[in-house]
Amino acid sequence: DPTHHCLPVINGRGPVPPDAFTGEITVCDERGAVRYLACDSSAAYAQAGWRVVRHLVMLGERALVVFDDIEAPVSGGPGEVVSWFQCGAPTQGLAGGRGIRVCGRQSELLMRFHGPRDCRVNRLPERTLHDTHWGYHFAACRWFPVTVTYRAEAPLLTVIAVGGAAPEVSCRTRASSARFAVAAGPDLSVAF
Repeated sequence: DPTHHCLPVINGRGPVPPDAFTGEITVCDERGAVRYLACDSSAAYAQAGWRVVRHLVMLGERALVVFDDIEAPVSGGPGEVVSWFQCGAPTQGLAGGRGIRVCGRQSELLMRFHGPRDCRVNRLPERTLHDTHWGYHFAACRWFPVTVTYRAEAPLLTVIAVGGAAPEVSCRTRASSARFAVAAGPDLSVAF
């Protein structure tokens, strides 16, 4: 179930349950405190013409950048994407509606969403962990889902930062392309 595993649901479809692994790690690299991985999951969605690539970049201990490059055309234009995020503590909305704060007992995370113009962030009620086969409910874990819904007209860039200081993000989105840059310090940056 993609809603349990932070996977995108595209035009109402999650990845097809595989007989074998269908995602392909296309890049895995490390340079200093910057770690980068890209996974092409297009085949897992079993839909001709779709591109589903997730890039994960760790900027030291300052931030995790998740870049979802999804192309899912439907008749009439770009398809709808619902990206799921599972938070382990209560959440609060941020001003402007394009981010959340995850309020843990000992620290907090800021999650900010950039890219598509029509991006909508939805904080869902706490879910029980007793409806799954996982053992998390024995460890006093909590589960607060967040969804980000948008049209796949531009990639979704999610920046997750520990504590109150969010990295600097610059975005330029046009009808045909989007460019993003994230900087969490002089030697900690990435651009797409």
